[in-house]
Amino acid sequence: MAAKTRPGRNRARRCAMQATYQGLMTGQTYTEISRQFHQLGYLDGADQDYFDGLLQEIHRRRDDLDELIDRFADRPRDQINPVEHSTLLVALAELAARIDVPYRVVIDEAIKMSRRYGSNDAHRYINAVVDRAAKELRAPEYGRPRP
Repeated sequence: MAAKTRPGRNRARRCAMQATYQGLMTGQTYTEISRQFHQLGYLDGADQDYFDGLLQEIHRRRDDLDELIDRFADRPRDQINPVEHSTLLVALAELAARIDVPYRVVIDEAIKMSRRYGSNDAHRYINAVVDRAAKELRAPEYGRPRP
């Protein structure tokens, strides 16, 4: 059975991934991108506080998150396409900072985003990297059986 998600958070994650992608591609600051997403109505239907929190976490911990990607990915970061990189940044930020969200939800949402926006088999790659990260970042939760 798939993990339950909240529609507003689902949209917030997708917007955070798109905003992160935009930052990677344009070099705009996260403040500029966040303002743009809010002003242009891109966040309609999204949990805007969740979006802002994820974006701030990614901005604040970007170097740490990239180090996690380097540790858990099986290829150099410069060989990871920007959509996958953005998806990983969102998922790892969520694993690291949002312990109220079950790791299975984080993995499931990352897979959905990569299926929607990534290349053909991106979801398999995202699944593998985020799963490896969850084993370490959420070790106590990871080892527990499902309720």
